[in-house]
Amino acid sequence: MPGYEQLYGLKLTHLESAAGDWSTLAGRLGELAEEAERDFLTKVEPLDWRGETADMAKPFLTLTGQRFRYAHETALSVHEVLNGLLDAQRQARNDLLAVETEAADLSLGIHSDGTVYSRLNGAYADEELERMERWTGSHRSSPGQAQQADVDYIVRRIEEVLARSAEADATASRALGDLAGEVGEGFGVPPLTGMESAARMQGLEDASELAGLYRSGEYLTQEGLERATEILTAQRDNEHFAVHFTTTLGADGVLDFWSNLVLVDPYREPTQEYLRSVEEAREALGATLGTATRAGGARMETWQADVLDQLDRVHGPENGGALLGAQIMSDLMRHGEWDTDYLTAYGDRLIAIEQPSGDGARWVPPTTSTLPGLEFRYDPATGFMRALDNNPDASYAFFSSTEPTDTTAYFLEERSYAPNLSEETETGRSAARDAVMDALLAATSGRSSDEPAPLSPEHSAEQLRLFRHVMDVSAGTGNDFDADFREGMARLLGEYRAEVFDTASNHSGSQLPLDPGHLSQLSNQVSRSPESYAILHMTMAAEYAERISSDTTGDANFALGSVGRAIGFLENGRFHAIEISDDSVWMDRWTYRSIGNMAAKIPVAGGLLGASIEAIGGQWLKWSGANGDDEDMEYRSDYYERENVFINELANQWLSRNPDASGNLTPEEARTAAEQIVRDAADHGHTGAVAVLGGATW
Repeated sequence: MPGYEQLYGLKLTHLESAAGDWSTLAGRLGELAEEAERDFLTKVEPLDWRGETADMAKPFLTLTGQRFRYAHETALSVHEVLNGLLDAQRQARNDLLAVETEAADLSLGIHSDGTVYSRLNGAYADEELERMERWTGSHRSSPGQAQQADVDYIVRRIEEVLARSAEADATASRALGDLAGEVGEGFGVPPLTGMESAARMQGLEDASELAGLYRSGEYLTQEGLERATEILTAQRDNEHFAVHFTTTLGADGVLDFWSNLVLVDPYREPTQEYLRSVEEAREALGATLGTATRAGGARMETWQADVLDQLDRVHGPENGGALLGAQIMSDLMRHGEWDTDYLTAYGDRLIAIEQPSGDGARWVPPTTSTLPGLEFRYDPATGFMRALDNNPDASYAFFSSTEPTDTTAYFLEERSYAPNLSEETETGRSAARDAVMDALLAATSGRSSDEPAPLSPEHSAEQLRLFRHVMDVSAGTGNDFDADFREGMARLLGEYRAEVFDTASNHSGSQLPLDPGHLSQLSNQVSRSPESYAILHMTMAAEYAERISSDTTGDANFALGSVGRAIGFLENGRFHAIEISDDSVWMDRWTYRSIGNMAAKIPVAGGLLGASIEAIGGQWLKWSGANGDDEDMEYRSDYYERENVFINELANQWLSRNPDASGNLTPEEARTAAEQIVRDAADHGHTGAVAVLGGATW
């Protein structure tokens, strides 16, 4: 294990130089390998070998040609080992510097031999303390009992860093030994030692086979496609396979690989079996490319840069049809987990090539369209946003960017999307816009949109800041807020239901978590679609249930009053929607007629709280769905009358948890009083929602 001083002062110049030399050598050997395969092996293989030396000559020449590829792969492996060691030791050295800073913050110091001492010696610097020790024989303070825990912590941190450094060194040594083989051995295929080496060699072998299927065009046949899909599916998580395949084909090759498969070919009639194989290949290829981007390394950096250059260039078979690189990538990026840095660079490049025209019509299907039934996504935003959704960290990083473009504003307000004809989902909405809202949910929640929501989501200050920006941009569009964004916005508001509740229930207060004007405007816009309206209010029903169950005040005016104000504030959107609705059959589109139909849209909780959520949510559905199309429901005075079973259920839930709060009232009187508190508060919340937008009450 390296010592503290050894790692602290570690110089990496020689290691950096060695890694660079091996990278150069690998590049040159790669060129020789290409020449050997293209010029030498292609001539050796088809020859008709006869004579006494035939059985020996052909295998010998074939092996000789293949050794250039083995040499290339070995050089690449050596470079990867050295590069990995370089990264690991650089990180270990930086970690050691961080430990030193951490120790100083705890009033501790570290000797050059790694021992830790207390610095509680007044204002003397370390150098001065050392001088005093030499001349006066004084000693630094030993840590007191209270500080000993900090000392132990720093010691553990130092040991952890040194151990990681030693492990990296040992791993690199073993890997280089495996690659070198025994002394005196002839050069050949790198030896198989350990699972990682086996995975590497199998990955390289399969990548070469798949590249061969592509070059020969055999992968376009049913048999060849099945084999290609089999390889991709088996090796999709193998970094060695993914990197070798993508870099062997190059950016052009990968884009052509997929465009040749998905574009209609007038000379072939695809069968259902063939279409199923294409769908399976799409998922496996997308996952493989994602794995490759996460592998890192100089080869992948080059490949990624080349892909970005190809986004606005045309690809397709020679016999007709064309797709832009961004459209091909969109179709593949719906699958797999892609690298964060790559995704942010990809998004910046996509915006850069879109902005000059700003016209979504450029993404319409080409004259010769893709194979039927594949649901090919022509709008590049669709696949890109799906990739962001699958990587919440990347999504946050991308949407947090405001320079040179405010990415949130661009995708919510400025961008022109492909016509729905080419992107429409089974819900009738735009697949690209749906994907944008899912990516925003991932960015502001820290989890993919298809992961179930916890009952009480927690968010960082950065995520809350981004959510506020999303609200600001969206509210600023007013009644022009895109209809396809409504359901996604309802889910976003539901994700931040605690902040929504605190704002709606105290809309005139100070230091609110959200802007009440933005919240009122977005509640109005969400409510213009009955589906998104239902998602918002059913999600808030979970928040009402939690607030009631956690109330410890025993004060109905406090607990039920805040719930009522929040309800009135948010339900104002319903009346706004009725007035401005451009859909005369708003209630005919009412989708969620039962609590069961909403199960996937709201948080799940067990026990008493789960029963409370179901009871409150069920009564809201009963009231809103069954009575929403009555004319008198357009007036809030009628909406909040005693027949509102939703409000009555809220009062009943609170009373069931606070049986002693009735005082001298009979149960009937207590119930009537509690219901009236909610109704009065809801009326107040309604007027507040209108007032923050400067309007008049209904």
